[in-house]
Amino acid sequence: ASFELIVNENEDKEYSGSLEGELYLRKTGTGIVTLSGENTFTQGTYITNGGLLLANSNAIGTGNIWFDGGVKGDTTTYSSLGVSAGGDVSLTNNIHVKNGAVLNVLENQNMRMLGDLVSYDARPGYETEFIKLGLGEATISGTLDADRQINISTFTVKDGGFVLDKNIVLNSYFSLDGQNAYLKINEDAGVKNNVIDIYSGDLIMFDENCISSATAINFYNT
Repeated sequence: ASFELIVNENEDKEYSGSLEGELYLRKTGTGIVTLSGENTFTQGTYITNGGLLLANSNAIGTGNIWFDGGVKGDTTTYSSLGVSAGGDVSLTNNIHVKNGAVLNVLENQNMRMLGDLVSYDARPGYETEFIKLGLGEATISGTLDADRQINISTFTVKDGGFVLDKNIVLNSYFSLDGQNAYLKINEDAGVKNNVIDIYSGDLIMFDENCISSATAINFYNT
């Protein structure tokens, strides 16, 4: 049997103990909860409201991460996932987004995502938004094989870096909209059939082959 552990916090808290066994974690309440233990719970994490900060790569256990709250199009309602001060985190968990999600990676921190990054609904026309905040880097990494899925419709970079690593190909809309925002496309990664709108920020490519000829890049003065 699986057990549900509900963390209903409206204030910022830290949990340093270990969470083990066949349970899943559900984060509700508007506060930010830091997980700093070495956690091995197996049934995944639901971030319904507020946010979670991770102090290490094992803090969120195994199983999928579900952003199952928020109101579509209202970014103020999106839940967040971030890295606590001084941390570098690599996640093998698959990440599922219902309406929208926020990655908050602060300066001198890094988050690397090795699993699937998908919307709840893969049907064409279903809009799902992923927002990058903080001056650190968030990287989509790993090997893209026949079973790998990345189908988030919109990526918005407000601060810091969003990096596409080797063997990642995305069909998504990108928006760079922050003085310190950048989209970095590494060797063997690429975007195709996309629109990239640059209001403020930088586009960094390994070479010109990283972006297909079908991709429109628009620069706006704000």
